[in-house]
Amino acid sequence: MLLMRVVFLLVGIGCVASVLAWLLTSNRRYLVVAKKLAQFAVVAALVFLGLLLLERALVPVL
Repeated sequence: MLLMRVVFLLVGIGCVASVLAWLLTSNRRYLVVAKKLAQFAVVAALVFLGLLLLERALVPVL
C-alpha cells in the first residue's frame, strides 16, 4: 500500500512537472511524456483497484 502511494505520488509529480515544462518551453515532447505518465497512472490505478476488489471477493471464502 505504501509502495503504491509512493508510485502515484511520483507519477503525479512527473506529470505536473512535464505539463509545466511544456507551458514554459512549448515543446510538445513534454506534453507527450505527461500523457504517457497519466495513462500509466490510470492503468496502475485500475490494476490496484481490481486487486483490492479481488481480495474483497476472495477473503470471505477463505
